[in-house]
Amino acid sequence: MKNKQMTAPEKIVCDFIHEFVDKNWESIDRSRCDLTKNKKTFLEDIKINTETACWVIFEVANWAMDKEYLREIFVGENEDLNFTVLNINGHYIRAYCKNHFAPWEISIAEKKEKIVEYWV
Repeated sequence: MKNKQMTAPEKIVCDFIHEFVDKNWESIDRSRCDLTKNKKTFLEDIKINTETACWVIFEVANWAMDKEYLREIFVGENEDLNFTVLNINGHYIRAYCKNHFAPWEISIAEKKEKIVEYWV
């Protein structure tokens, strides 16, 4: 099966996580998250696989490391949103996953402001 072309937002995510894992490889408790690949193979996978990069962001970096390394890139994550907004090197990225088995949808997010006027 031929790989689909990676979008610009997907490339931003994959490149960022590739660099993150390369720098923090020794901080990942690989037995805790069942990561059996060696560093080189895992980095190659991250470079081309958005699902793997998102797994690192939303799972591995939260509970398989000595601290929550990636909390600072989370911009918007709450009950009101059905997606997460990440700030990766000045790019706002919208990450959405319908359910645990669906692929991640990665796109550029735009910040909008709305002024609401009301009377009390």
